[in-house]
Amino acid sequence: MHNFSIPSQQSAKGVAVLLFLSFLKFIKQAYILVIIFAFRFISDPSKFLSSLPYLGLAFFALLVYLLIFNYLKFKNFKFHLEGDQFILSEGILNKKNTAVSFDKIQNVNMKQNVLHQILNVVQLDIDTAGDKATEISITALEKSKAMALKKILLSSEKAALIEENKEQPKDKIRISTRSLFLTGISENHLKSFMFLAAACMGLFSDVEDVLKSMGQEELYQTIENDVLGFNPDGLLLLLIGVALVLMISILYSISSIFIKNYGLTIATKKNKVEVSKGFFNKISYSLNINRVQSVHYETNYLKRMLGLYNLKILQAMATEKSKKNIQIVGIQEGELRFVEKLLFAINPFTSGNKEKPHTYYRTQLLYRAAFVLLLVSCVGFIGFGSQFLLLLIVIIPIVVRLLFLKYQKRYYVLSRDFIILGSGSISTFTSIVESHKMQSVTIHQNFFQKRKKVADLNIFVASTKITFPCVEYDRAIKMYNYLLFHVESSNKDWI
Repeated sequence: MHNFSIPSQQSAKGVAVLLFLSFLKFIKQAYILVIIFAFRFISDPSKFLSSLPYLGLAFFALLVYLLIFNYLKFKNFKFHLEGDQFILSEGILNKKNTAVSFDKIQNVNMKQNVLHQILNVVQLDIDTAGDKATEISITALEKSKAMALKKILLSSEKAALIEENKEQPKDKIRISTRSLFLTGISENHLKSFMFLAAACMGLFSDVEDVLKSMGQEELYQTIENDVLGFNPDGLLLLLIGVALVLMISILYSISSIFIKNYGLTIATKKNKVEVSKGFFNKISYSLNINRVQSVHYETNYLKRMLGLYNLKILQAMATEKSKKNIQIVGIQEGELRFVEKLLFAINPFTSGNKEKPHTYYRTQLLYRAAFVLLLVSCVGFIGFGSQFLLLLIVIIPIVVRLLFLKYQKRYYVLSRDFIILGSGSISTFTSIVESHKMQSVTIHQNFFQKRKKVADLNIFVASTKITFPCVEYDRAIKMYNYLLFHVESSNKDWI
């Protein structure tokens, strides 16, 4: 049994974890120095080798400094529980004391990277609503101690803690490896393709600088003219290169999805949802159902054929890292309905009727697209001549089709219990918010919308913003008044 009423330190293994994390942070910040030394070695190996003893001495001094710094950081890091507050004392020269009330705690998350797993310790992060970063992070704790502390911090009453210790999860969903693999295949690979393509172009630019610095201008000219030139061999190699980059981007998406979400499990326990996942870095999040602000899920044509969705659950916090991690990928439709029932008790889509935006929304989209296409055409014509205009024959039908899908997929549902928004073009997005969790609502109407007697209704929640575009003005006023009345008259707890 762990006694948290007296100041406790992290596990002694925490020194090794702190040292490792500090070293990684230094490497990330000093990567430019590594590149400079690499170029110096290529340009003058003998001069570089002669300076190796000094580099080794500097590296040794850095390790000694990091060891002393992190040891002092470890010794001065103490925490304990006092009443219904978590108290943390930390700092080497500048001492800092932090007190967090239990009822302000939003999440208590556990993480394990590879080193944590080797040392059999976990990192415990405590988030409170509205923080831009994790407020408290305990780098290394024994797992049993971390679990006991987590249960206390998430328990509003002592009796609830005793019951929870005896209780096992009632329901559990585990995303299969097959679903993760299919999710990776059906992801949007354009982003990773563009990133890799840009990296390849940057690498070629670096190769140019290296070859020229080594006096190999002729070799570079040969590569540029014979390999990358506009000739049959060069075009064939270019196509092979594009295909290779595309294949790597697909493999990257699959491996990234698999590594981040391996063993993805959603378990329910009382009024909480436990989400755990990760292959190398194991992460565990505990979500209080009452504090869930909005639910978003996404699918696309291929995912829909496979019956898969990506689900994101947001709480009232600004911690971007947490927002990224509270995602459930590869969930099937039946499991999605289960999660909806778990979070909302009823099916949100049975609470009201779907409504479409005014037809002026379609006209608005066409005007915006026409302006962008005109701008791109002017720039393309100046840069590439009349040949670029031929490309518009392909681009325009694609843009028109995407605009049609964007209008077709846009809808909204407003009822006493739920606010639902459907959107997307290539992918399909659905956002669900419980009405009583809304914070504010505004009406926006520009000059053109005023002529058409339509307006945008903006609904603000602690975690997101939902916009109903081009609603008939009279209807928007009624919705505005209804939402304000509903929020002000509601006494439901949500944060």
